[in-house]
Amino acid sequence: MHAPIPFSFDNQSVRVFVLDGQPWFAAKDLCSVLRIKNSRKAITVLDASEKGVTSSYTLGGQQELAIVNESGMWTLVLRCRDAVKSGTVPYRVRKWITGEVLPSIRKTGSYTATGTMVNEDVLYNIWFLCCHFKGLYEMSFDNKVPQALAWLGAKRMGGRLYTHLVDGMDGGVLRIEKAIGPHLEQAAQKGMGNASRHLSGISNEHHQQ
Repeated sequence: MHAPIPFSFDNQSVRVFVLDGQPWFAAKDLCSVLRIKNSRKAITVLDASEKGVTSSYTLGGQQELAIVNESGMWTLVLRCRDAVKSGTVPYRVRKWITGEVLPSIRKTGSYTATGTMVNEDVLYNIWFLCCHFKGLYEMSFDNKVPQALAWLGAKRMGGRLYTHLVDGMDGGVLRIEKAIGPHLEQAAQKGMGNASRHLSGISNEHHQQ
């Protein structure tokens, strides 16, 4: 399961997956911004090494998505008639990908919809919440909450609901951590720095009293 990096071109969402450090574009999204109507037909011309399938969570649940790598992306872009004609949509898509998206992904492993890197404070808040959520998860298991839920599941609710409940407690955090993986250490260091300053402040207040 892979979390996409969402970004937008002319208010159209395009999902990118970074797999083994390389960008893979959701074929349907890429074809949509290029105004290619049939994405399935379009990717049939690509080599097997230029396309693939990945799974991702969507609002409708887990979904299999056709994806194309950078080479496949270039093939689709350059097959557009106006890809080298200034001012056309394919031309602007090409310049946008080469000028903003790919350099940002290569430099940091991620790209945001605004074209800016994730703010350190936001990363710290995500890291902080993940730590607390994992703490609650571990405490729940130490206190045999899952066993109680299992009993309740057997008596009151379906097994699938119980499974989603327990898996969500842990799996949700793991997916978040994976998504911000390249920046997790940076966020953790900021968190430890904040904690150190907080403890130092408490110590100073104590001595002043």
